[in-house]
Amino acid sequence: IILAEQRKEVRELLTWESPVSAMRGVGAARQAALASLGIGCVRDLLYHIPRGYQCRGNVKTIAEAAITEMLEEKLDLSAQVVSTKEEEDE
Repeated sequence: IILAEQRKEVRELLTWESPVSAMRGVGAARQAALASLGIGCVRDLLYHIPRGYQCRGNVKTIAEAAITEMLEEKLDLSAQVVSTKEEEDE
């Protein structure tokens, strides 16, 4: 027997077909981001397999990386555009 006070605490259980918006912490913005990945329900989320993984734990600038690190390891380089030639000409 569930008392009236306890009924307030009982939550609706999620099913395979529950929309991701029914999950705690999924608002409109996150729902839109998941939808762009083709994820609309709990089943889609559980069966989603990411295409790749980027480790961002050991990030250094080129100046911080020792020359031996650059020679001995495979480095993934990324860049941030500070300005373009078109901006400089203006």
